[in-house]
Amino acid sequence: MNAGQSGGAGAEPGNVLAGADASAERKYARLAAELRWLRRQLTGPDALDNPSVYAELNELFNLVWSAREQRAGRHRLQGQAQYVHAPVRDAAGFDLKPDPLTARTGGDLVARLREYREWAGDPPFRKIAAQARQEVAHSTIYTALKGEGLPSLQVVLAIVAGCGGGEADQQAFATAWRRVKSGRLDASPRSGPTALRIMSSSAAG
Repeated sequence: MNAGQSGGAGAEPGNVLAGADASAERKYARLAAELRWLRRQLTGPDALDNPSVYAELNELFNLVWSAREQRAGRHRLQGQAQYVHAPVRDAAGFDLKPDPLTARTGGDLVARLREYREWAGDPPFRKIAAQARQEVAHSTIYTALKGEGLPSLQVVLAIVAGCGGGEADQQAFATAWRRVKSGRLDASPRSGPTALRIMSSSAAG
């Protein structure tokens, strides 16, 4: 028997690859069997009501979703983001867009975010995440909008951008977030050079 037939160090590359594939298949078959067993366990009474079980399932869901999005490719997500349209403005004489600068607490700002999402047409959480180029996971967006605490600035901006908000809306929400975070709720716009020139002209007249 020559080296090419021995199955040892001189084994043909095709045979080695076939053996590796078979080993991988067996490994994933065992994993699939374990998942089926786990699925049967979850049908038991109160299994999904246990906080620890629910938390682990949520982590598993996030893992699966993240892997799915990575396989789809970032170019697809960027392509989706190209079709983000700004919300249709209100009719003349109406301004129903929520004002984030009225927020005085973290809960207030979250309420403005929820109202902004509704004003933008109530897009699904997954769509918001996709249109925000997956800067924040859709599960994080869901948690932030369902909570009352102050989300991070990154989450706030991702929600606004994912709802089609442009630079002006993002600036307004960022400013509101900074006011709440710093406690500088009485901060007001500074008088810029343009305002000063207008005041000077009025005084001169």
